[in-house]
Amino acid sequence: MRYSTLALLLMAAAVAPALAQETSPVAQRWDSVVTRLPPDPLGAARILNRTYRRSGIPLLYWPRKDISDSALQGLDIGDGPCGVVALVQSAIIPPPDRRLEGEVVVEIDSTGGTLRRWAVPSNSLPVMLRGDVLVIYLAARDRIDLGLAIREDGHYTVVPAERASGAGPVDCPANRLFPKSAYARCLQLPDRNRGRRILAYQAPCT
Repeated sequence: MRYSTLALLLMAAAVAPALAQETSPVAQRWDSVVTRLPPDPLGAARILNRTYRRSGIPLLYWPRKDISDSALQGLDIGDGPCGVVALVQSAIIPPPDRRLEGEVVVEIDSTGGTLRRWAVPSNSLPVMLRGDVLVIYLAARDRIDLGLAIREDGHYTVVPAERASGAGPVDCPANRLFPKSAYARCLQLPDRNRGRRILAYQAPCT
């Protein structure tokens, strides 16, 4: 798959504000771990999976719009390009904290009907499908070779972000999933056994 360098940099920029908070021990540790990762993506993925096996990778989520600012106490909050985001560690996506919500990526058929769906963190970009496992990019400083392999039940592991050969954007079928979103996108992925597969998602907010 060929995402432009600009798109990937914009995705990283959307994550940077929360990770840069000097007062956040979680953000400081994440930055320290990522800085010391080896250049090999497989080796880097193994280190991250081992380091964050119990606590989960720090990821960004939207605080729910129907809760007050006072209810956000205790969360690692930062300002993103489209509003407040929370940096949260959890072994599953989304976290069990009901104050937070992420986004969804949906596999659809040619008519727009839902086949399967995955919960993902805020501002996520899909990379590929491995069977029924979705791989999205993992923002880790300026790296674009790491991803999260997410199961439908929300459990995930860090993996190398291999680009799917022959993947590319397509026009979405009838937009029933994100009818009011200006960021709705569809990605077509070739599949040896199933022909083509289509993912619908919301592009990162910039």
